[in-house]
Order: sequence, then structure tokens, then C-alpha cells
Amino acid sequence: MSAVSLGPRPRIAPVQGRLFPSSLIVAVFGVGRDMLSIYRYTASGVEKTDISIPWTQAESQDGVALQCWDAEWLEGMMHNLVDEAGEEGLLGLAAPGADLYVEGCPILHYRTLMKRIPDLVARATEIVPAEHLYVDLGGAAVQPFNALYQCVAYRDLLGCNPAEDGRTVCTLVDRLTEWACRTGEVRAELQMAQSQGLLQPCQEEVYQALGLAAFYGRLSDSNFFGADDLVRAPNGAWVMPATHDSVWARLIGYLMAPWVLWTGGWIGWARLIGEDEQVLPVSSFLGAGIAFEGVGNGVASVVGNVGMHGAVYSALRAHLGWSFDQMSPAAQRHLPWDGERLDVEAVKPEEGALHAFVSGLVSKLGRERACAAVVASSALDCAEALQRASSALEVACPSELAVVGGWYHNRAFGEALGDCGFKVDYPAFGGSATEDGVAAEALRRWSIQEGASGLTFKQAHQAIAEMRG
Repeated sequence: MSAVSLGPRPRIAPVQGRLFPSSLIVAVFGVGRDMLSIYRYTASGVEKTDISIPWTQAESQDGVALQCWDAEWLEGMMHNLVDEAGEEGLLGLAAPGADLYVEGCPILHYRTLMKRIPDLVARATEIVPAEHLYVDLGGAAVQPFNALYQCVAYRDLLGCNPAEDGRTVCTLVDRLTEWACRTGEVRAELQMAQSQGLLQPCQEEVYQALGLAAFYGRLSDSNFFGADDLVRAPNGAWVMPATHDSVWARLIGYLMAPWVLWTGGWIGWARLIGEDEQVLPVSSFLGAGIAFEGVGNGVASVVGNVGMHGAVYSALRAHLGWSFDQMSPAAQRHLPWDGERLDVEAVKPEEGALHAFVSGLVSKLGRERACAAVVASSALDCAEALQRASSALEVACPSELAVVGGWYHNRAFGEALGDCGFKVDYPAFGGSATEDGVAAEALRRWSIQEGASGLTFKQAHQAIAEMRG
């Protein structure tokens, strides 16, 4: 596989009296995981290269074709990115959050497993009530992307039993880091290990009932990266261990407000847990859809999903043939919304269902009012999710929100949130919060490695924002 050319690598100019690494590159797996976007931060701005991700297939034991990651392509791409970063350069990776790596098996795309996994979750919660599993593992044991359920799916679909064969099991993000750095040892990124239930086993009887009794206790035997760690690649480049992309986007939102809406295909909420707070999982959080997320560096969050509203909005854009920049002012002309509230959360994120929904909506309401209806209904769904979360957490419902991600530039959405009683804050360049958040965190860690006093995350983000002008 040929290297990806990102152009020359001039040394980045000093910022706040500190030199930057010789190069700073961030790679982000994009919407639908069909695109890898590579961002290169320079003194003159940020360059972006998009690369289509190829897929392979594996055949299940009953002859069904399963979509898989191309392991050879992924490994080659990680090598190329490190080569592009070069000696004393810096690479940050924002990777898929749910996918699992099982040694010696094809790497199944997470959504390939979804028709199988809900049955496994139901079986587990028949044995141990969901609220008990939730309290034990902070929500991880009742999430469909839990490593336990994925391992069972690998066994049943491919005949690959990680419990009996003693295979290495880790998150895909951890495998990406090892491929990039070629250390010969897979280490675990703490946040992803926590969200997938790899930190500690759930109830032993669940493993036994799902046929993975020999696996009980194995998932906790991991060597974890520290909150400030970078890994040195053989060519002298520094690599920040890969993790889920939205973690760092939320940190940028927290620079403005303790409650954040992170937006894109999914919309979700996050609340910063203050240093003087102690928030522990209790059974009442389960119904509110609250999960816990530690991101290192002393920062922890409670998070939850609102729904795949972005899929509906994007389908509407495609149906109209408009740009997103056209849709927002069109919606604003019909706000505050005085029409029927849509059940956006109920629309299945499948092409046929999306097309049927948006075409019917435009036929009924017209083009502009269809935009307003989706935006206003999405804002109302966010408001109700925030109310449920704050009630479960026994804190006041926020009056102020920071918005980051794909809906950052959709000011109709901000206006609709305002109609719901929220003051909306927009962090600098919040639309690029995913890549800029990874870049800022990588830069923060690099400043520590350089032996200086070290940048704070806020200072690092300010430096990144200066590059964007």
C-alpha cells in the first residue's frame, strides 16, 4: 500500500513561547466509518485529506456474508501515518468506539453483529437483573457493545471462541495503536476498556450461561496506558494512544459549560463531574440512559444518547438537494415552531426508512417547514433527555449548554434550543471539535514529554485554534 502524501513538514512556529513538534497529524474515522480523514496542523492552517476505507467480507458458519475491517489495510495505514509524522512528529488517532479485535479472527464491523447481540443482552439480564449489572459495571454490562456479547457473537458466527482458544481480546483502538507503534505488545486505553466492560468481569453466572465460563476474569488482565502517555514509534514519532473520537470533543465543550451536546449522526449529552462531586452508578440511572466515561487527566463525565437525529437531517438534505448552509436559514424562517412535533428518535437509520420518512415529510409540510420541524423536534428531544438526566442525577436542569460537532454550524438548532429555554454557547471552532480535541490532547501530552511545565488542555486548544486563525 502506498504512503499517503500530506505534503512537506515545515517546523511549526512557536506558540506561547513553546515549540511545537516537527509535525502534528490527526487521523479520524468518519461518518459511517467509510472515510478516514487526515488533518495536518501547520503554521498556515489545517490541511485535510479524505481516504475511502475498503472493506472485506467473511463468511459466517451458516453461509452469511459479514462485513469486516480490512486488517492489512488498517495496519498499513497506521504505518503510513507514523511515517508521515516523522522523527519528533506527533500523531493522534480518533478511532471507532465499539469494535472489538479478537486475535486470529476477521475484524467484524460492529453493526454486522447487531442482529445477534440484543438476544445475548436479553439472556444476560434474565440471569442477573439489568440494574444489578449496571451498578456493578457502570452501565457497561448492559450495553450491546460490551466485549462479553461481542465474544459470544464471534464464537457463534465464526466458530472463533476466545475463551477456549486463549486468544488476545482487546478493543480495535488498542490494536491500531500497536500497529502504529509496532511495540509487539497490545496495551489498553482506559476509557475504551471501561466502556466495553474490559476493566472487570460481570457476574460469573452470566459468563457460564452464555458459554464463556473459561473467560471469566480474563478481561481484567490488561496493561493500561496512563492519562499522560504517548508511545514512541520506531522512527522517533510520538503517538497518542487511540481512543473514541467524541471524548475529546466533549472536553472542548467543557471549556464553555459543564453540560455539552455532542452532535453529528448521533446527538448525545454529557455532563462534567466536578472535582468535589462523587457520582456513582445507581439503578435509577439505568432508565435515564446514563453511562460513565473517564477520559483521564482527572476528568470524568456522565453521558447519554438522545438519538440518531443527524441521520434524519442528512437524509432530508439529500432529498432536498440543498447544502446544510441552505437548510439552517430555511428552518429559522419558521421558528419558533408552531407545528406538529415529529418522533425523530423512532425513525430507523436505514436508507429505505429514512427516505420514506423525509419524502413524506416534505410532501406534507413543504421544504422549509420540513427543515424547521426536524430541527425543532430534535431540540425538544434534547431538552427532554436533559431533564431526565438531571432529575436522575438530582441536580438542576442546565440553563446553559455548549454545542460541538456536526450541528455546531446549524444555528437554527441553537435557536430552537433557545426556544426550549437554554442559553447556547459555541466554543471556538466547535464544528471541528473532534479533530481539534484530539490534536489538543496530543499536544498537551507532548508538552509534558518534552520536560517543560506542560500545557493545560485549554492552552493546547488555544494553540490549535490559533492555527485555524
